[in-house]
Parts: sequence; structure tokens; C-alpha cells
Amino acid sequence: LKMARFGDLLKEFRLAGGWSLREFCTTHGLDAGNHSKLERGRFPAPDSDERVEGYARALGLKEGSDQWFSLFDAAAAERGRLPSDLLNDQDVVDKLPALFRTIRSEQQAGGIDLDELVERIRKS
Repeated sequence: LKMARFGDLLKEFRLAGGWSLREFCTTHGLDAGNHSKLERGRFPAPDSDERVEGYARALGLKEGSDQWFSLFDAAAAERGRLPSDLLNDQDVVDKLPALFRTIRSEQQAGGIDLDELVERIRKS
């Protein structure tokens, strides 16, 4: 399991929508050169949820869908942050230290298979 990077997702969703880079940028008032750099990872993911939401809406992603959240999650991960919707859930925040300790403990015990951990979490 490898999480897609923000720029990769932008390009994937743009192409799935049938837009060329120039067509997408012209339609949504974006600079094609800068957007290309964003898609290729030459520019960092946006640091504001509002900006990510603007891209999600321009791409026609359904709010609350897996694609919607994957774009926000990729941007947050690249910024070294947790997604704001999770930070606003006190139950999640309260459990994060235990998750961090589990990951560290597994690493110290000879490595952690993050793919397996993710699958176990998905199944629970």
C-alpha cells in the first residue's frame, strides 16, 4: 500500500475527468505552469484546507467521498500534519499517542509492517 502524493492525485483526478492540463486550468482560472509543477511535485501541497477544497470542487469530487478525503489526506501528510477533520475529533486525538507508541514499539522490535497495520485497522 502506498499513499498517492497530492500532485499525483490532482493529475489522476484531472485525467479521470477528461481534462487536458490547459483545459482544466483555463476553465478554473489556474496558471497552467504552476499547476503542472504542483502535479509533478515541484510545488508543495497547499497549506490551507480552503485551497485543497477549491481543487477538490474544481475536479468535481463528491464531498465526503473516498477521493475527496484522499486529496485532503495527501495534502495534510505532505505538510506533516493530521487532517483537520480528524484533529477536530477529540476521540481520535485522544487515541493518537497510543497509536504513535504502538508504531514506535513495533519499529524497535524489529520493524513494522505498516501495510499490514493499515489493513488491520481497515478491517476493525
